[in-house]
Amino acid sequence: MKDDCEQTRAVLASLAKEQDRKPLDLTPWLALQEWIGSENCDVWIPYAAALADAIAPLAVRLRRDFKTILTLIKAHAILHQSNRDRTAEGKIHASPDDYAAVRELVADLVGQGVEASVSPAIRQTVSKTGELITGTKKEVTTAELATALGIDKSAASRRIRVAVEKGYLRNLEEKKGRPARIVLGDPMPKEIEILPQADDPRLRQCGTCAEGEGGEGGAAYPAR
Repeated sequence: MKDDCEQTRAVLASLAKEQDRKPLDLTPWLALQEWIGSENCDVWIPYAAALADAIAPLAVRLRRDFKTILTLIKAHAILHQSNRDRTAEGKIHASPDDYAAVRELVADLVGQGVEASVSPAIRQTVSKTGELITGTKKEVTTAELATALGIDKSAASRRIRVAVEKGYLRNLEEKKGRPARIVLGDPMPKEIEILPQADDPRLRQCGTCAEGEGGEGGAAYPAR
């Protein structure tokens, strides 16, 4: 989550407006749930195999992350089933647009989870540390980083903790309770795109195939 002053101001403003909001009408949501429950919600993802082949297998955790991605694609297709084709067996035909929506939500999380990318907040914190360490200044404190980043000290401490855990920063102070002495650590990795773009031709091609050619999940469609 964003931890800058602008986000804090937006949260405060939103909380202030809550007293003027009318009670939420849950009727449409309950009706949606009943409608979904009355339909055939089996989903076929024709580009599943192509998507699996296009993802760089950089970490073991991708084995479970990929299953989650497929589940999210199915969930999105179920919600938009009125605008989706169905197979001869009545299954909802997930389109590449379903993957596009899911990718927008989780691409950064997946990349950070396998350490193939660094969150903007951590990248900003490490970069600012490098800017502050110049000339005779060999280390920085949490307070100095907080001031330079325009965030409060607790937010800066959280960022530093994560950066130290990842190895991008080091704390030279070994005694607990003493102010941190922050220096640069290992270089941050270059950004690696784990999930292919939604307009990847391999996915778009399989997304228009008919069921039966590739079977369940589109397993017979090779990535080109």
